[in-house]
Amino acid sequence: MAKETLNLGVSKQSRVFDVISDLLPRAGYKTDFDFGRTDMISLPDEGVNLLAVKGFWQISFMIHAEQIDGLFLGTDVAMEVAERTGYDIFSVLDTGQQKCRLAPMARKIDKVRSLDDLRDFKFYLSKYPGLAKKWVREYGLPQEKVWEIESGSDIQVARGLEPMAAVELVSTGNTARKNGLEILDDEHIGLPPALEKISLEIFGIGNLAVPVRGRLEEMKSRVADILT
Repeated sequence: MAKETLNLGVSKQSRVFDVISDLLPRAGYKTDFDFGRTDMISLPDEGVNLLAVKGFWQISFMIHAEQIDGLFLGTDVAMEVAERTGYDIFSVLDTGQQKCRLAPMARKIDKVRSLDDLRDFKFYLSKYPGLAKKWVREYGLPQEKVWEIESGSDIQVARGLEPMAAVELVSTGNTARKNGLEILDDEHIGLPPALEKISLEIFGIGNLAVPVRGRLEEMKSRVADILT
């Protein structure tokens, strides 16, 4: 029997979850968004289960264990999981909410003006090592210098005793600049971003059963309607 229920991984990161918990009820998915102890919200009338997800490796495991068919979270997280694991994660709907980008940054005093200027840096720090490695590989920089750091890579770079770079999320970039850093894909420098467009998206995973894909497409249509 073909699987019929859509199991959708939903980000519990507060700034993302707040938007999702506004969009889905407005699209007609009636729930109070209380995950409770099970971290799951069941919507049997819709044929949808919402499962709370947090962290790259938890998401990777849930995909591997076939516990989720799709995701509702930021482009950065989905693409990092895809880069780490090779799973087929494809965009179904870009909501245009929570826009930012993944950009390289370095100390202003290091005067980086080209990719070659980064070649002798000791580390490239990032919460997103998969995407950071993809970026340095594409531009011929050494992958072995990419170092995963859970948070605060911009602070590590700012207070470093030697030149280091970070590849991190940027919205306005004001915080990094206050810490003495330059955003290297800014127009006056012009280095390429690591991931140019990040926002809140609905994703599908792999080759979905027809009923499940239909529920995902229905969610896309209903959410898209309230965004227009």
